[in-house]
Amino acid sequence: MTVLPPGERGFSLVEMLVALAVFALIATAALALLRGTASSERTLRHHDAAAGQLRRMVALWQADLSQAEPRLGLATGGDGVLLALVRDGWANPNGLPRPPLERLEYRWTGQALVRRSYPQLAGAAADIDLAVLPLTTPPRLRLRDAAGQWHQGQWTRPDFPVAAELVIAPPGLAGPLRLVAPFGQP
Repeated sequence: MTVLPPGERGFSLVEMLVALAVFALIATAALALLRGTASSERTLRHHDAAAGQLRRMVALWQADLSQAEPRLGLATGGDGVLLALVRDGWANPNGLPRPPLERLEYRWTGQALVRRSYPQLAGAAADIDLAVLPLTTPPRLRLRDAAGQWHQGQWTRPDFPVAAELVIAPPGLAGPLRLVAPFGQP
């Protein structure tokens, strides 16, 4: 066996094992950091999608109520319907034979808040059922009259409400969300 001079010696087995152990620790830490980052990104995407769905639902609710047509009335409660109304301003880019008015219903199916639209004001089957927000608890609706009184349940007054309060508890929120929107005021 040849002995090398001190400046040309290689690493000993112990030094190689220590270096390998240090490298393994660094690699393990980096892998844990990468897994944590990927998990955080998935969670963030899920929360972002839920927040986007909630923002779209709020915008749709406010737009529908702001364009509600008071002379055609509205209905509340009964047969799963939370609120039924007619809104103005329904775009007709294809020139279909229909009015610019749209009949809408918001209903709770037991799993989601659903917006149902009809192609005609009367006598037509529902055209589109859009689940606007998943919900595990039923939403609560109150309507405010011109005198400032809130009413829950059937709207039996001859006048049109001035505002609606919708209380919902979307999954992932710490508590219920209260939405107050005026009727017929864009």
